[in-house]
Amino acid sequence: MKFGKTFESHLTTEWRQQYMNYAELNAMIRTAVVNAPDVKVSRDSRYIRERDKNSDPEVLAYYQNFERNFFATCHQELSRVEDFFAHKLAEARRKLEEIRKQLISMQNNQRGPNNRQLGLACSEFYLSLIMLQNFQSLNYTAFRKICKKYDKYIKSNRGAMWFHEYVSEAPFTNENELRQMISEVEQLYTTYLTNGDRARAMAKLRVPPLRQFSSPARVFIAGMLLGLFIVSAIIVIISCE
Repeated sequence: MKFGKTFESHLTTEWRQQYMNYAELNAMIRTAVVNAPDVKVSRDSRYIRERDKNSDPEVLAYYQNFERNFFATCHQELSRVEDFFAHKLAEARRKLEEIRKQLISMQNNQRGPNNRQLGLACSEFYLSLIMLQNFQSLNYTAFRKICKKYDKYIKSNRGAMWFHEYVSEAPFTNENELRQMISEVEQLYTTYLTNGDRARAMAKLRVPPLRQFSSPARVFIAGMLLGLFIVSAIIVIISCE
């Protein structure tokens, strides 16, 4: 499966507008190559020949202009991802502190949410952290893939340079804090809600696959088999009468 389809199938639907727009950037690259002036391409490839790109001033100017537009768009996409991730991470910090205080209060027999309510709150919060981790991973991979594709089709190393300079060290790519928060929720659940039984805690916190989908072919085959089964059942019933 191509990455574009994988990306679409694994993103969190309610956050769709906050992910980097891989499809748009991919289309920009392909359109730039197809519409390039006087560029010779091989019959089985759309890759630019380096000598054509550098020897023709018109072609060179065309790609310089495209480079500016493409990476300006990349910066916009990166900014949106960064802002959303920072907002969600700050929100998660506040929620974790709230849950921590509520669990301690419950242990001290103070008034507040009961065991079941806190268990549900922990599970929901844990899922939100896993979703944010998925958001982090998908966007990082998408930026890496699109920069690699830029270099491949434009015959450049600018994509790798941009990725290294702006994405590889971007705050949203730092996994440490999010991992620590996930680990702390697991520990809190184990300590306060399952009396130290980690296996039971992890079973309660277990997150189902964020996206399960069937290919059209599988859906068609399943439908066809179901139809054949129904027809066979009807024939058997009629023959028994």
